[in-house]
Amino acid sequence: MNALIAKIGNNHWLQKALVFIFSFLVVLGFWTISGFSPSSELTGDFACCYAPMAEQLIQGNPPNMERAVLPIGYSVLLIPWFVLADALALSHSFAAAGLTLLTMPFCSVIVLMLAELFWNWKRALLATLVWTCLPPILWLTRGQNSEIPFMLLFYFGVYLFWRTNLGRKNFAFGYFLCGVFIGLAMLVRGIGVGLGLVLALVLILVMRERTFAWRVGMAGVLLLGNWVAILPWEATVFVRTGKIVAVTSNDVDSIRDGLTFGVESKNYREGLNLPPDVTALMLRARDSQSELTSLGAVANFLILQTLEDPVAVAKLLGIKLARALYGTDSQRYENLFLLFQIPDLLAVALGAYLSSRQDSLRARLLLCLILLTLYFWGMTLLVLPIVRYMTPVLALWSLMLPGLLDWRNARAARQTRTLSRSQI
Repeated sequence: MNALIAKIGNNHWLQKALVFIFSFLVVLGFWTISGFSPSSELTGDFACCYAPMAEQLIQGNPPNMERAVLPIGYSVLLIPWFVLADALALSHSFAAAGLTLLTMPFCSVIVLMLAELFWNWKRALLATLVWTCLPPILWLTRGQNSEIPFMLLFYFGVYLFWRTNLGRKNFAFGYFLCGVFIGLAMLVRGIGVGLGLVLALVLILVMRERTFAWRVGMAGVLLLGNWVAILPWEATVFVRTGKIVAVTSNDVDSIRDGLTFGVESKNYREGLNLPPDVTALMLRARDSQSELTSLGAVANFLILQTLEDPVAVAKLLGIKLARALYGTDSQRYENLFLLFQIPDLLAVALGAYLSSRQDSLRARLLLCLILLTLYFWGMTLLVLPIVRYMTPVLALWSLMLPGLLDWRNARAARQTRTLSRSQI
């Protein structure tokens, strides 16, 4: 047994292969247990937006931008899977499941690569296995969701960011490539539109051993990579519509949904028990939907509501902040998510505290995770507050879980400090 463990520890490729296989089997096992069928009916944004866009691109036609401009990345990733499915006479939902089934193990491998930058191989493997088995992550593999492909690009961008930070040369190339992958992630999910700015800020804050001018310059290189990745799509949208959009123009619809989710059933939501004043606020938002057609109109509506009923607006804000950690679009299974999230958040918080006190590099990682979490939380607060939007960053906190193993060291350090003070 010891010889096998030593062999795994000495072979990085073997570790990655085992993680890939483990993740693949975990997804298949979860699908079996949860009764998910890869050939299930097309639903949601996939049915109305991403699948039709991929089919248009396969036919050589430009995507339809009459109603809204949606991120093109997920549809592009679907193209080879749709072509293969058509050749094998399989459904497009089966193709989407195939993309998820292949992408998820690669995500696990990237999490392992990222964890290895901060921990020894055993602890890195522990963090990776925990990430792979997280219920919110596995739940995302069931539907025709773009989050798993998004996480693949997002996590690889974060890996390149930290790999470059810890390197000794080729900084400009590393940060530029990081920016490119973050830009590609933005093209898969519009929620990533500001990730480049967040990582640029993290770079300026954590690379303190470098001059301020150097940090600002490298942050600019990272943002340049961002723009290089999204510029072809932005140019296409401008030529087709005459508008400049931040990857997607569907933001107003999403923001309206975030104001009415408690009173709009959409034929699948179970309904929520909200305070009467919050329900009244949402009803006013629903009645004003025909007027809320721009960000300015939404902002004006919220300003007026805040002046008229600040308590209701404050309650809505608090509800959205909380629901971002456990809420679902269908408003089902929320108690189960909450039952998992509470101990998980407490565990990662303790692990982050212990590990950051023991190691300055992990303290820098903690700062990065905090800023990324605040960004995702803020973006989710603007739109529909559901845990699905927060999962990419909440799952990344698994990197801090191995810090729980340092509790003995922390306890010994406290005892040593107490003994030292008593001797003075």
